[in-house]
Amino acid sequence: MNFWKRALASVSRRKGKSLILFAVVFILGNVIAGAIAIQQSTNNVEKNIKKNLGASATISIDYEAMMNLTEDESESAFKESALTNLAMTKQVGELPYVAYFDYTVPSYFQTEKLKAIEPEEEEEGTVSYGGGMGFTVVGGNTEEIADQKKGKIKLVEGRSFSEQELSSGKQVGIISKTLAEQEKIAIGDKIIFDRVSRTGEEFTDDGSIKETENTKTFVKDIPVEIIGLFDVQQTENKGKDKEKDNQHYFVDYNYQLAEQKNTVYMPNEAVMKIEKEYHRSLEEEYPNFWDFPEEEYQKMKDEEAEETTYYQPFFMLKNPEDAEAFRKEAQALIGKHDKVLISSDQFESVSGPLSGMSKISGLVLYVAVGASLLIVTLVILLFLRDRKHELGVYLSLGEKRVKVIGQIVVEVMIISLVAITLSVFTGNLVADGVSSSLIASQEQTENYEMYSDPDFYEFQQLGTETVSQEDVISAYEVKLSASYIVTFYLVGTATILLSTIVPLIYIMRLNPKKIMM
Repeated sequence: MNFWKRALASVSRRKGKSLILFAVVFILGNVIAGAIAIQQSTNNVEKNIKKNLGASATISIDYEAMMNLTEDESESAFKESALTNLAMTKQVGELPYVAYFDYTVPSYFQTEKLKAIEPEEEEEGTVSYGGGMGFTVVGGNTEEIADQKKGKIKLVEGRSFSEQELSSGKQVGIISKTLAEQEKIAIGDKIIFDRVSRTGEEFTDDGSIKETENTKTFVKDIPVEIIGLFDVQQTENKGKDKEKDNQHYFVDYNYQLAEQKNTVYMPNEAVMKIEKEYHRSLEEEYPNFWDFPEEEYQKMKDEEAEETTYYQPFFMLKNPEDAEAFRKEAQALIGKHDKVLISSDQFESVSGPLSGMSKISGLVLYVAVGASLLIVTLVILLFLRDRKHELGVYLSLGEKRVKVIGQIVVEVMIISLVAITLSVFTGNLVADGVSSSLIASQEQTENYEMYSDPDFYEFQQLGTETVSQEDVISAYEVKLSASYIVTFYLVGTATILLSTIVPLIYIMRLNPKKIMM
């Protein structure tokens, strides 16, 4: 009888010991399979979400680092920032990883005669915003608007800026089609933004604002020729349902939608000219309009004389895989208190439950493999000691040690492969149940922590979808996949084969003469 037949006969005749080995491998296999399934599922979530977030980037102030600086040091850091030094920003834009680069000069027009789009009625229990809506002015430096590249808007009528308009700073603008319909504005019309600044008001008990004897009002008309209309491409109710329970830091997506519809796109040069002229006129009519202390007021005047302009850069990368290389090279070109933000960074701020679970499953995997090596080794070794005389007979009859070893390996692998095959399915079910419990136990950090993050505004400006903890958790799915099955079989069989090393050494050292005496 060859060793293959002997192995099969041994497995079938020693049912008790075969069942014990099967149970040990099956139980440990479930633990290993569950850990592998969780690891692969969390990795897939991270990969898919980061892919959906795209590969866009911007530069932001490192607020955590700035917190440790004095007021003078903070001012110095801001002056050395890439956000106020266009040459730095342009250097970053010239890196080989960048497919598209633009920068904007932001502003804001609060008006009274020209009515902005108001948010839709909010549902009971959501956060409301006091005061009327104004117009967010976004400067641009390229013919194609950056928000078009980001997919936030789509130009539906008219045209974008010409090279001549961008360089000369002509006061032309692109507004939303919704605003144009509300205010009956057509392409080619010149509209007036009656920009208002007001101070010295008081809030009443019902939340409204009333003027007092100290109220000062400054109004300046800003004419803008409308050359194009856009539609907003983002979903109106995105994230609204999933954020209802967060009463303290609810992000009102209707408000964000209205804000986007109230955005006015203009050339950067035009925005800078408007800002300079507006503040010059305000200072002429109302010196120290905001009633700052004299020393602070003089300091602000000196800063304004330096004509510091704030730039908000936007970089679209050629390849998501270049993100970290881009970050490393860009960081070396910008201020030491600046930082590079990449759209995929959002994942790190909301992946708490999955990150924790991934770490736990990784630890469990190593412990389970180690425990399997030890336990299976001991079980096989104990069984072989009981079969010492049987093995001695084989060797005394002239059977080669290699074939005796082969018989033991075949016996162990037959039982183990059956146990491993069953563990593929049961381990997947275990992973699903355990991961649900782990997520629930670790889901302590509410989404409002992400929204209160000082970088949240910059992430929104990148134009990618904002990701919440619920997005990450809902994307998590434990399923049978080819990679999971192959990985588990490789880990499982390798563990079992390694577990036979010590028992095989035991067989190699057997002396048939001593056994048979």
